[in-house]
This record gives sequence, C-alpha cells and structure tokens, in this order.
Amino acid sequence: MRNIRIIFSFYKIWVLAGFLVTALCIIGAYREGVNSVTPLLLGKIGGNAAIIIIVNIYFKQEFYYYKNLGLSKQLLWISTQIIEFIFFVIILSIFLPYVYIPHFNGG
Repeated sequence: MRNIRIIFSFYKIWVLAGFLVTALCIIGAYREGVNSVTPLLLGKIGGNAAIIIIVNIYFKQEFYYYKNLGLSKQLLWISTQIIEFIFFVIILSIFLPYVYIPHFNGG
C-alpha cells in the first residue's frame, strides 16, 4: 500500500501533461473518425515518450527521493505508464461510440 501511494505521488508530477496528450488524441479521434485511431495511438506513445524525456531531464533530483524510498526509476515509469494506458483505454472506450464512422456505398 505504501508503494502505491509513492507511485501516485510520482504520477502527480506529470499527470496534467499525460491528460493533455490523452485529450488531444480523443479530440483527434472524434474529428477524424475511426480510421485515425492507429495514428493517434502512435501519437499517444510519442507524447508519453516526450513526457518521459522531459521529466527525466527537469526532475532528475526527484528520482533520488524515490530511490531512497526503495523504488527504482524503471518501476516508477512502468507502473505509471500502465496506469496512463489504462486511463487512455477507458476514456477511448467511452468516447469511441461518438466517433465518426464513414459509410461507404457499395460499388
């Protein structure tokens, strides 16, 4: 239970940026239709990669705090990325029924 609280305190550092990337992907899926889900998923992965790089650069000293509490940098990133991906899938499944699905005439 203690580790979960520590992981969520790390997640609070970049949750706003992660939510912004998720919101942009959902808006893109809504505007462009179902065919854009794959590029938007790649955009989500790219956005999270950028967040990881930025947090690793600007919050380098914060990782000593978590290491002293017994959590490695890999454990922090893997667990928070799993949380972020689950959040993304839930939000996408909520909004996917409202996404434009083009109808093709047979021919």
